[in-house]
Amino acid sequence: MIDRLSFVISIGTLSLEIDGSGAQRTREGDLLLSPNVMAYLSDMELVVNTSC
Repeated sequence: MIDRLSFVISIGTLSLEIDGSGAQRTREGDLLLSPNVMAYLSDMELVVNTSC
């Protein structure tokens, strides 16, 4: 969803870590979370272009 925002040009890397039981990662890398699992952003690098 972030990459669909009009002001976002690109996303280099996005990493999610899971904490708790009941979470699975698919072969494609998607996370399947049960209601008792917490997902959080573990690392982020931003490149801001102000010339737009």
